[in-house]
Parts: sequence; C-alpha cells; structure tokens
Amino acid sequence: MQELEKNIEEIKSGLFSGDVCVINDTLAFIRELHEFQYIEILFDLYVTTQNKEVKTSIFNLLVDIKDERFVESIVECIQKPKYGTVINDMIAVCWQTGLDFSKHTNLFLDLFLTGDLHTAIECFTVIEEALPGITEKERGALVERINASHNNASEEKKLLANELKSLLQ
Repeated sequence: MQELEKNIEEIKSGLFSGDVCVINDTLAFIRELHEFQYIEILFDLYVTTQNKEVKTSIFNLLVDIKDERFVESIVECIQKPKYGTVINDMIAVCWQTGLDFSKHTNLFLDLFLTGDLHTAIECFTVIEEALPGITEKERGALVERINASHNNASEEKKLLANELKSLLQ
C-alpha cells in the first residue's frame, strides 16, 4: 500500500509539474499501468489545465481504455460536482470507449433530463450504445421517466427525448 501511495504522489507530481514534456511522459507511464486509481487525478488535471495538447492527450488516454473496470471509475467521477465544467467531455469518453454502461442508464437519463442540449446529446449517445444491455423492463422504466419529465425543455431537446423514447421502445 505504501508503494501505491508513493506511486500516486510521483504521478501527481509529474502531471501537475507544468512541464508539457513531463506531463506527456507521465501520461505515457499511466497508459502502461492499467490502474484505475489514477482516473480521478487525470480528471483533476483535465479540469485545471488550459493546455489543449494535454487535454487531448488525457482524453485520448481515457477513450483508449477498454477494461470494464473503468466503467465504475468514470461513473463515480461523473457524479462529482467538481467536474461539472467538463461533464460533456466525460460523457463523450463513455460512449467513445465502447464499454458497456447499461447498468448506469439511470444516471445518464438524469443528466439527459437536467442538462443542456449538448449534455443531452452526449447522454443520448451513451444510452443508445448501451441498448443491447438494457432489459425490456429497464427500457420501460426509462420511457416512463422521460414521459414524466415535464420540464421547460427547448424544442430541440424535446425532439431528442422523443427520439430516445423511440429507441427504447
């Protein structure tokens, strides 16, 4: 455990060094580790950096993860308010990984219903990708939640909700 904590501190030091070369080397090291305790640290950097190259490298690293354990890690991060400014990017990572997020469709529907149009589009795509793993009962419950949401959504978002209902039925 002490080795893991030392590793985490070294990785944090590299990621937040401010030196793009060191950051990229650290990202390359993380890519090889296949460990999930670094996901939140990556999102911390993603939220704080202004460097587009670093953001793109982090995003690509996250999208390239093809391990189902990643699903729980990213879902936990999505639910944290501190990542609200990058929520759309986080949701985009979900559908771009190709991993199965079907167990979390309620979360994505919540975000669909409460978010702006961009968030709704990203959530729509996650739910669409998860369709094979959603049971008929779960689909019915999702449709009921969409029907029950009487919010002041824009016309575009209402059309998107109707399209989502069609996919679920």
